[in-house]
Amino acid sequence: MNLSASTGKKEKEVNSIKILINVFLGRAGQANILIMDAEETISRRHASIYAVDACVYIRDLASSNGTYVNEVKLNAPQQLFYKDSIRLGECRPIRVQHH
Repeated sequence: MNLSASTGKKEKEVNSIKILINVFLGRAGQANILIMDAEETISRRHASIYAVDACVYIRDLASSNGTYVNEVKLNAPQQLFYKDSIRLGECRPIRVQHH
């Protein structure tokens, strides 16, 4: 499973990250995947994406501004599917892709 995020004004400018086991997303050094957030709406260690068997899940790590999947705020871990949209705080959404 890959995550893709637009890195520029053009939607075609995309960076992709492959999820293998368990990663932490956030804005500081404690995160495996650093997400730049000038407004600091993302916590230092905001969310975790992890695999169980053949399924991939995301969970919020008690962040201040929430983690959203398809614009629904997470209250518990949620399985991720192809083309889901992940948003941390007020940052741009990240798309889930399979390759």
